[in-house]
Amino acid sequence: MAFTSLLFSMILASGPALDVRVDGQGLFRFVRDGRAVYTKSAHLIVRDGRLVATSGNDLLPAIDVPGPITGLDVDLQGDVFAIQGGAKAAIGRLVLASFSDEGELLTDNGFLIARDRPTLGNPGDDLFGVVRKAGDVAKPSFVPTAIPLPKTYTTPTPKPLQPVPMPSVAGSAAQQIKPTMPVITVRAQGQSQGDHIMLGDIADVSADDSLKQLLITTPIGNTPAIGVPRGIDSASIIAALERAGFKPGSYVLNTFTGARITRQCQEIDQTQFVAAACEAVQERLGISAPMDCQIAEPAMACPMGEISLKAEQCNKSPMGASVMVAVYVDGMRFNARLIQLSPDKNAFGVKPGDTVKVELRASGAVVQTTAKVRAQAWSGQKVTVETDTGAVLQGTLNANGTVEVEL
Repeated sequence: MAFTSLLFSMILASGPALDVRVDGQGLFRFVRDGRAVYTKSAHLIVRDGRLVATSGNDLLPAIDVPGPITGLDVDLQGDVFAIQGGAKAAIGRLVLASFSDEGELLTDNGFLIARDRPTLGNPGDDLFGVVRKAGDVAKPSFVPTAIPLPKTYTTPTPKPLQPVPMPSVAGSAAQQIKPTMPVITVRAQGQSQGDHIMLGDIADVSADDSLKQLLITTPIGNTPAIGVPRGIDSASIIAALERAGFKPGSYVLNTFTGARITRQCQEIDQTQFVAAACEAVQERLGISAPMDCQIAEPAMACPMGEISLKAEQCNKSPMGASVMVAVYVDGMRFNARLIQLSPDKNAFGVKPGDTVKVELRASGAVVQTTAKVRAQAWSGQKVTVETDTGAVLQGTLNANGTVEVEL
């Protein structure tokens, strides 16, 4: 059996191959026995016209390799190229899977397996890591690097975390800027206001004013959903800066282990939802009895803007009332919360079969009698009662326990 496995591996290993790894957040996906499995690095080969792992498992999504080739290549963004006769052609792109905590994944026969669904994305986008080939080494982002100066200048001794003269930053984004060595220091906690994360949202930048403005407005990725923090890794920042024209070595990047970014938001306290629900119950159901919500809920995070709460549904329930309170931000519906209300200890209510005192009022005259309640009600509500003579009346239940009937 061992010899057969070795022979199978040798057969698969022949022909063009590609060793890849994820530098930063994310994992490669493969399919095994009908389910997705994951890995941080892989040795890819061509078998039956497809790119597979040496174990024979197909990539997800699959990448077809057309015809015989002499080599394979991949760039930082995960684009895979087939090489034949000196020509290079794109044949597909690697897709990465991200989990909130990769440490919770389980190891199973050389792969990682997960119970939860991952977030999918392209390498280098939305804070996903980049793809590197075996032997490619990213320059350390936390060590200042001295940049060679033109021969007409005297090269000063570089000092850690201090700007030093340097050549013009390469790329269209910074060609007109007088060169300096900017220092980028990632904060432990960043916050973004818009849909896209800018470098200035996650880091402090020390540079000339014009160059600093270019750097802090460099897009890094998409802002996470409200209430969902996202990790920040150096590989994603380096890839984003490179896309903007800032090559590694043209700046100093100081990272922070465990750095996170969140979307800027405002919170609505549970007491605000309860107050809106009580107002709706009094207006729509006529319940004037003191009501309260016994279910403790956390504050709701919402986008920035003008907040308004509106009761969309208001229904009487056996325990009191249920109200669906919707949240509107700048006139747009954002979310809603169901509030269950019940009368507090000072509220007065009656249930079917209870005997109550009835006051019949007509033209200033008042006649009192007793009757039995036919339906549940709380003070301030209309209630139906039946007298001993069989007369069915409807009146308003007062807080003192009497039912007032206008004839």
